[in-house]
Amino acid sequence: DVIPMPFNEELYAGGAPPRDGEVIRIGYYDTDTFFDPAPACKRAVMEAVEALERVPGVEVVRFTPRPGLLRQLCLLYYAIMGADGHLAGFKDGLEGEELHEMYSSLSMLASVPQWLRSTLVMLFRGIGWPRISEIIRVGRGKSALELWDYNGQKMLLKRELTLEWQAAGLDAVLAP
Repeated sequence: DVIPMPFNEELYAGGAPPRDGEVIRIGYYDTDTFFDPAPACKRAVMEAVEALERVPGVEVVRFTPRPGLLRQLCLLYYAIMGADGHLAGFKDGLEGEELHEMYSSLSMLASVPQWLRSTLVMLFRGIGWPRISEIIRVGRGKSALELWDYNGQKMLLKRELTLEWQAAGLDAVLAP
């Protein structure tokens, strides 16, 4: 999803720099605190930050959404992505490409039978693996009503993130 922000055609046409006295504020974060980004992704964000810091009229600031917001959005992503119980829609989108190792694990977790889920959730939580526990909990097949509910939650959290972005006075956010 794209955060709904107004597009200033005049400012961005042809990559035009800001007018005198006008500042573009760009926020960034290098982790969603749920999954560590690949080193190359984190490095790309930081290299972009360093390059933007040298551009006149651009202010780059660390953006830190409220604790837990990005984690909630990640879990909603997995809940919605796994709604069919097997990540079939996600796999179809790969058009024959092999699943990345991380998604192979998610595919396996999405296929865990319902009768085994609560036991695995408690087991993984008990051994100190809360992330896996949460993915198993939300990554199951869902009814249409549950899917609607998860999409409603996603819209509310997306709105909350948008409000935080606007409250910070940001024009854009860089993220891995």
